[in-house]
Amino acid sequence: MARTFGTDPVDAPHVWVRQVAAKQALTKFATCMREHGVNVPTPSTSGKGPVFDIRGLNTKSATSKTAESKCSSTLRGAFRAHPGAGRRR
Repeated sequence: MARTFGTDPVDAPHVWVRQVAAKQALTKFATCMREHGVNVPTPSTSGKGPVFDIRGLNTKSATSKTAESKCSSTLRGAFRAHPGAGRRR
């Protein structure tokens, strides 16, 4: 029987920690992008709609690409798979 990670009460603290880390990383990324000239909105972590509403932003501009390359490292650690991800129990 497949088990969804995070449904076991024992997993709950780990899930919460990852969610907090992800929200912090997304906020840090948005702040970094703004500091490098790209007006990225505050991330939406509600689970409804896109995390970043980038309508109206030129994501192909040199400024955007440079900012993304400088800021993307803020996301890497928060979104790495945890040990055992995708594994069935």
